[in-house]
Amino acid sequence: MSTALNTMSAVVLEDWIRGCNLWDPTAHQASVIMKIIVVMFGGLTVALVFVAEKLGMVLQVGKIM
Repeated sequence: MSTALNTMSAVVLEDWIRGCNLWDPTAHQASVIMKIIVVMFGGLTVALVFVAEKLGMVLQVGKIM
């Protein structure tokens, strides 16, 4: 899980922030940005677990089809 979160944060930093020429952060700033993005993606992941829990049979029906 941590590998996926770190990879997603690196992609956001490199492709969206630096890739779109929005801003070129220093190494320290990039480290802080990546940590913030990891926390955001982690919170989103936990929230989606609760959403998936409420779906119940919908996930099982989708799996069959």
